[in-house]
Formats: sequence, C-alpha cells, structure tokens
Amino acid sequence: MIRRALAALVVVAGAVVLPVTPAQAVPYCGVKAQCGIYFFAEPTKIHLVGEYIVFCGGAILEWGTQTPYQISHDIPCDEQ
Repeated sequence: MIRRALAALVVVAGAVVLPVTPAQAVPYCGVKAQCGIYFFAEPTKIHLVGEYIVFCGGAILEWGTQTPYQISHDIPCDEQ
C-alpha cells in the first residue's frame, strides 16, 4: 500500500514540472556568440517589458514578461 502511494506521488510530482520559459523564448547561441530576445508590451515595440540574454561566458540574464512582440540579436563574442 505504501509503495503504491509513493509510486503515485512520484508520477504526480513528475507531471507537475513545467518548463521555465517557452521554447520560442530561448535563443540558440553558438559557443562564440552572445544572443538574446527583448520583449515589448505592444506591436510598435516601444515599451520594453522583459529580456532573455545568454552572454558569451554562458551566464543568463532573464527578467520581466515574455510577449509575442520581440526583437532578437546575436553578436559574435570576438566583437565585444
């Protein structure tokens, strides 16, 4: 009985795990590039409401809200 309860708990706990960010928000960065996405509140892309940046050393900066209104960039690390 206890084994069944523990097994059920493990299955439920595994089902609750959610991805941290949507797949579209994670930019692909090569080993020698810094890249990121800037998120805006509206289609005119004036009011910045969030960022997701992967720096050359692998550090990640993420803050704010992710929206469909975005601009992405990538910069080779040797140009910084």
